[in-house]
Amino acid sequence: KQGLSSKYRWLIVYLGIYMKKLLDPVSSARTWGTLGILGGVFQLFQYIFRYISFVIKGTGQLSILMVASIIIAVVSIVIGIGLRKTKIWGLYSFIIFTIISIPYSIYIMFQRENAILNSLIIFGIALNIILSVWFYSGKKRFIK
Repeated sequence: KQGLSSKYRWLIVYLGIYMKKLLDPVSSARTWGTLGILGGVFQLFQYIFRYISFVIKGTGQLSILMVASIIIAVVSIVIGIGLRKTKIWGLYSFIIFTIISIPYSIYIMFQRENAILNSLIIFGIALNIILSVWFYSGKKRFIK
């Protein structure tokens, strides 16, 4: 009769390796970089298709908000690539982008009185700050 620890030893070892990677700032930066790239691409396509639909309808005027959203999507893709390749400029860009986005997020939060949306905004701000500090803790392992 095998004991529980010897029977499932492979699972315990695998979970230990996975948790070590999950808790490593550099490995997590790669994962978040991939998510940033995907999010930026989806956002970019969304605004491009929205603009195309405006052109088809005959109201194809490019607003400042749409241009700003396209720029943010492109910046997200570039930052995601930097984090994915663990480049130091990707780390600093992520931190700067986080610092710049906090006042805008707070402004949006005070414009809307939706408790659920405001809770999500506060969660997003906190998550970005935590990720910035966590990625910065592994700064020496990023590539220059």
